[in-house]
Amino acid sequence: MVTFADLMSLLMAFFALLYAMSSIDPFKFQQVATSLQSVFGDQRSSILEFDGTTLIELNPDSIVENDQKENERFQEIVERVEQQFEREQNVQIEVDPDALTVTLTFQGEALFPSGTALLMPEFRRQLMNLSFLRDYQELDLLVQGHTDRVPLNRGLQYRTNWDLSASRAASVGEFLLDQGFIQPRSLRVEGRADSMPLSAEGDFANYHLDRRVQVIITEQ
Repeated sequence: MVTFADLMSLLMAFFALLYAMSSIDPFKFQQVATSLQSVFGDQRSSILEFDGTTLIELNPDSIVENDQKENERFQEIVERVEQQFEREQNVQIEVDPDALTVTLTFQGEALFPSGTALLMPEFRRQLMNLSFLRDYQELDLLVQGHTDRVPLNRGLQYRTNWDLSASRAASVGEFLLDQGFIQPRSLRVEGRADSMPLSAEGDFANYHLDRRVQVIITEQ
């Protein structure tokens, strides 16, 4: 016969376990583990065991270890990006440690000839600085192409800025693939046209800021 006290203890243990599984915070997990151990003493509940290993004993250490390795690898990637591009005047670097992303923004008139998606020699040289990506298998790479608000002239190869920005992103992605810097499964390309402008509408003097390519590196 199950007493009311036993039922309450089991319910408490069940909801505490759900809470622990929903949070990856090692400190909170350890708090829950300690609380459960104080309830059950030296006993081991089958609810807390998986494949013969008690979750209370296994998960906190593995979470901390995985987070530490992930952060160390991300910091190493940040340092290598900064080292490779520290002398490039028209490349901006943004780091988001929470999202584990590094964004490289390439700007200037030396990226593509006007109205085309052909990589200019100077841009190719800059992209070669990404050769270190070969050393990291667990990365996602997103290449975004951006244009200004000026509509394309009729008769050009590309019908709209959407076409042009997508083709420019694809040209960068293909170059990185051809060099063996990234694997196809880890690469995505996007054309954003003028949907994410940096200049104000009508500020023609700064429209050149909108013509850019972004390479976004994300730790998996």
